[in-house]
Amino acid sequence: TGPQNNSPMPSARIFNYEKGHWKFSQKLEADELGTHSGFSEAIATNGSITAVGCPEASKTGVVRVYDNSQGKLVHKATLRPPQNSTTIAFGCSVSVSSNIIAVGSQEKVYLFQETNYDWEIIEDFRVESQDSEPTVKVSIHGNYLAVGLTTPSSGTLQIYRMARTRWNLYQEFNSTELGVRQLGSSLAMDSNHLVVGGVGSVAVLKRQKATWEFNQILYPPRPSDSFGESLGIDNSFIVVGASSEGNQAS
Repeated sequence: TGPQNNSPMPSARIFNYEKGHWKFSQKLEADELGTHSGFSEAIATNGSITAVGCPEASKTGVVRVYDNSQGKLVHKATLRPPQNSTTIAFGCSVSVSSNIIAVGSQEKVYLFQETNYDWEIIEDFRVESQDSEPTVKVSIHGNYLAVGLTTPSSGTLQIYRMARTRWNLYQEFNSTELGVRQLGSSLAMDSNHLVVGGVGSVAVLKRQKATWEFNQILYPPRPSDSFGESLGIDNSFIVVGASSEGNQAS
């Protein structure tokens, strides 16, 4: 969440599911990063690891990594782009799968892996877009990495696959092909499904062996351009965020 009425610091609130109810557990802040760090603009969790993007911190942006220790999240590491990097908005999108964290920035996607109690960059690649400053979203699960590239007039979904020791571009879709405006503005993936948000609708792709194929499009009960702003998937459930239901932009 952004700065609160009783606190100028942006924060993230953690809830645990206990005895059939969601209960507030912890509040995360990063006072040392200041009030305009973008702390919690992107959050991802998997297993005991939680990654919090701070794309406006310092000159490049950072990602803070927390580990679950006896039911509490403890700050363990801070991820940054390489020294002397020209990267900006590092941490605008984050995703966690096992011991790998994918980090989006305005120019590149970085993959970090935990090794010997530290996090190291194992691969990075420049995003390919016709627009020089696309909005970048990432979602990683197992051997697949989805990258969404959106501009005010277009959207592209790129799917990378791990082959031996390298991540290679495997498939690509655009807004026209899937019928979703600004395709890739939000992403969520599990073992068998990839959901891709845009303006007012969400595309669902299903994995058929090693290939991702279009399955269906989800629409809100009433037209809303905000439908698809955020996404989550867990087995047979898809959660779609919409900040203003039934409010379609002109």
